[in-house]
Amino acid sequence: MSYRLKLHLHGAEVREIELEPGREYVFGRGSNCDVVLEGQDGISRDHFRIAETDGVWTVSVTSKFGDLLHKGQPVSTLQLEPGTAFKLAGYDFH
Repeated sequence: MSYRLKLHLHGAEVREIELEPGREYVFGRGSNCDVVLEGQDGISRDHFRIAETDGVWTVSVTSKFGDLLHKGQPVSTLQLEPGTAFKLAGYDFH
């Protein structure tokens, strides 16, 4: 099964990533991140990671400055399933 992650910034889609099994993706404002999140306050240089283990994709916050929002609640880890959405600063992830 193929998984895709869509990134929206203030409602406009800015990127779509096809997630490759066995790979880890680093998200943040640092230039060394796999996915650079620009122009928003509240995002650390290395803010969160998405990784797949045994067919399960998981988001893990690595920043001490802010959790992600899922269904309006702060979370530091989240298992991704089809249709899962979460937020960080001005970004929405689907």
